Amino acid sequence: MTEAALLAYIQRLRESGNTLPWQVACYVHPLDCPWLDVGAGYGATHRGMDRSGTVVVESYPGAVEALGEIGFADVLPGDAREIVPQLLLSGERFVRVTAFDFLEHLPKADALVLLGQLEQLAVGEIVLFLPIETSELVESEEYRLYMQAAGDAYPAGQRELLQHRSRWTVEELQERGYQVVLLEGYHGPGFDALVAGRYSNARECQRARRQIEAWAQTLEPGRYGYCASPDISPLYLTGSDRIFVGKRVSIGYGARLEAIKSYQGREYRGQIIIEDGTSAEMFLHVGAAEQVHIGPDVMIGGHVTIVDHDHGFADRSRPPRYQPLTVSPVTIGAGAWIGEYAFIGKGVEVGPGAVIGAHAVVVDDVPAYTIVAGNPARPIGQREPINALTSIIIPTCAGYAELERCLISINKHTWLPYEVIVIDNGSPEPVETMIAWDASQDVTVLRNESNLGFAAAVNRGLAQARGAYLCVLNDDTEVQAGWLDRLLGTLQSYPEVGMVGPMSDYVSGPQLVPAAYEPEPHWGQSEETDRLVGFCWVLRREAYKQTGPLDERFFANYEDDDYCRRLRRAGWKLRMVRDVFVHHEGSRTFARLGLDLDASLAQSRDLFARKWGLGEVPVG
Repeated sequence: MTEAALLAYIQRLRESGNTLPWQVACYVHPLDCPWLDVGAGYGATHRGMDRSGTVVVESYPGAVEALGEIGFADVLPGDAREIVPQLLLSGERFVRVTAFDFLEHLPKADALVLLGQLEQLAVGEIVLFLPIETSELVESEEYRLYMQAAGDAYPAGQRELLQHRSRWTVEELQERGYQVVLLEGYHGPGFDALVAGRYSNARECQRARRQIEAWAQTLEPGRYGYCASPDISPLYLTGSDRIFVGKRVSIGYGARLEAIKSYQGREYRGQIIIEDGTSAEMFLHVGAAEQVHIGPDVMIGGHVTIVDHDHGFADRSRPPRYQPLTVSPVTIGAGAWIGEYAFIGKGVEVGPGAVIGAHAVVVDDVPAYTIVAGNPARPIGQREPINALTSIIIPTCAGYAELERCLISINKHTWLPYEVIVIDNGSPEPVETMIAWDASQDVTVLRNESNLGFAAAVNRGLAQARGAYLCVLNDDTEVQAGWLDRLLGTLQSYPEVGMVGPMSDYVSGPQLVPAAYEPEPHWGQSEETDRLVGFCWVLRREAYKQTGPLDERFFANYEDDDYCRRLRRAGWKLRMVRDVFVHHEGSRTFARLGLDLDASLAQSRDLFARKWGLGEVPVG
């Protein structure tokens, strides 16, 4: 490709909305070659390209669903650290491998192992894109605000994926044989990045170097593709004055509509008008500077976000999604239909007869996080926000290996704010001396010099907890992606429910499912129950304050049955959540300590029967 043709192609990708249009300067093989892209997000870096030969790996469920609709050869959902080794073992190889804005989200040791595996998969070229984060930058207030704005621009369940867990330098990639281009001021002054490519032979390396140099000569600091020239709008469907969507128009999957207030020093009216009868597919985002009006009888799919702001686009050195926000009134007309899992932001006026789907949250001129339901929509109660802190309380006694696996799974799969309180309940050696956990995890260890029993250990953790939600979790459990989001989402959807619990492969009662249980087909499903087994609970603080601590007379069994009865007597309901699965090994403490499980069950069962005036009580 000639220099002129290369630059013209980059321009075409930019106009198609590709967020990294310059990436083609780093490639020496055709774009339709066998290609593996790790951390593909919503596929924005592939806009304008042939996707038929490209396999993508992505862990965020919302993005996986979107990727499946846009023509890739294959979409592999899950953790790249698990998927890439499987590809190697199966003999898969790709002419091109890319990882854009991905490796920094992994701990450095994991990222280096994965990078070595990706290099083995790439028989032609591997291209990386990474931010450069110095200690001075990371400790600055500007960086903190920048990362906070980045997190706020994404759904709550995806924010954990945005955390940066490792740092990279030009020199360490050059030592691995990469051609590296430094992108100074990529996200603004002091926010540098790099693009690095490694190739299979010297001829390809020289060719890529010439292309990269030709592209690099056209660059100015901070101008790499987001807003590369004054005549190119930000890479969303935006309007400088007004976006007007006529009657009975169909808006495609994943669209983002923003009518801006200001851009490059100019002021605009910034209105969005969606006329009667329009339909819009899932994952729509709507926001405007001055006004959003959604007409009567509009139908909008699930997972939609409709908010009373747009991004101001005042700072050209930053991508649009990191811009400051401006607020505006929003109205949704009579008879509009909004799908499930929608979020209708505070300041939105919902017209009479509007139908809001299951699990939607609407905040309409009432205190933030008020849940609204019904037809017409009406407030039914105020609850804690789903992104409030959750305290995860884990009692353990000598369960070093199990606890370490449990903490790893929490760190890997928990995307909402949380703290962990480990109760070292008389372990022979203190937990801190026997296991390690990720430094990014907020873990507190409280030690009891002797084993005071499960209920007493949990109570000590509950007394220390700071969270709006309280999770009691056995040390011999491992959680899966999105577990906490869905448990808290069920609490949000049912204000009368005081406690929820997941399905598991080692549990008594209706929560028991096979180890191969797939929660995704049961998305959004839960059902009321009289009993939840205490291997994994999530409890509202309000319900805990009303019901009080666990009964410490139950040393190791039936404390969960007792607490469920107490919650129900206090007026709270219980629900088991079918779209959450938590692996549970079960009875590990008894096995470790050589305790008699049958004797403990019999003793606790007798106490439970006497306390509640019951006859025969089933084993639990």
